[in-house]
Amino acid sequence: MSSVQLLDKTRKIGKLLHNNNSSKVVFNDICSVLCEILDSNVLVISKKGKVLGVGDCEGVESITELIVDQVGGFIDGMLNERLLAVLSTKENVNLETLGFEDENVRKFQAIITPIEIAGERLGTLFIYKCDQQYDIDDIILCEYGTTVVGLEMMRSVHDSISSFATVISGIKTATEELKSVSDDFNNIFHDMEDSLKITQDSTHTIADNTVTQAAQTADMKEKIDAIGDLIAMISENVDALNASADKMQECNESAENIMGELIDISKKN
Repeated sequence: MSSVQLLDKTRKIGKLLHNNNSSKVVFNDICSVLCEILDSNVLVISKKGKVLGVGDCEGVESITELIVDQVGGFIDGMLNERLLAVLSTKENVNLETLGFEDENVRKFQAIITPIEIAGERLGTLFIYKCDQQYDIDDIILCEYGTTVVGLEMMRSVHDSISSFATVISGIKTATEELKSVSDDFNNIFHDMEDSLKITQDSTHTIADNTVTQAAQTADMKEKIDAIGDLIAMISENVDALNASADKMQECNESAENIMGELIDISKKN
């Protein structure tokens, strides 16, 4: 590979950093570029063994043993431990030393590059192809590509931390608002208690007045009943007087008749 070709491929990898304006990191895009540049299949594997990105090169057979070549899947746990044990780039790795046992595994050549940023191991870049070995130019491109992948992984971690911080901030704001609402409710409840006490006092006053008025009303009723009884007695007496007056009238008439008869008898004698 000429120096110009190497420079062009390096720049192609560098554009990944300049052109990726998306807030969401898509490791498959990085794998596709590395796949095209290195004519290899590419896997970005996290520290926990999760597949973050996949790039399949046309004409390169995929390894299915111990590897899940789908984003979100996990590679074999023991294989991941062996990959994490690789502390610097290793080219043209014999896959049998990593635990692969398939008969066809000998035809593959691999580059294993640790993904490290600021001394922290973030994962592994696993690149392989068939029947061809990797040269020094491939190693340079691989390590440069690993740096880009590491930066994107750090950005992904930073975005996750920012999202978490946003969630925490939202929770804090919601808590403060709930506290404010709680204080408002407490004030409302205090006002309601004061209003209830005033209402109870007023109710007691009204009840006391009502009892007093009821007692007064009962007393007046008794007096009215007594007056009624007295009126009834007077009425009876008036009736009796009227009857007596009628009797006296009758007696007077009888007396007058008797006097008239006595006068007539006196005249005849």
